[in-house]
Amino acid sequence: KDSSRDADINKNIEQKEEAFNYIFNKHQKEYYKVYGTFFELIKKNKKLQDDNNKLTEIVNESILKKIVRKFRK
Repeated sequence: KDSSRDADINKNIEQKEEAFNYIFNKHQKEYYKVYGTFFELIKKNKKLQDDNNKLTEIVNESILKKIVRKFRK
């Protein structure tokens, strides 16, 4: 019985990971689409690059937190 329960748990974890990856990748694509032209401008300006790196970290972190919250429910 234990082994089938473990298999169910592992399957559940895998499904959550797949869902997480799907949502995360979808958000990433949208993010890069919106900021694509912004990135082009940034390549030409060092201060903007530094600011953008901070911004990217903050945005990615907030997306991750939202996704993690969804799975905790």
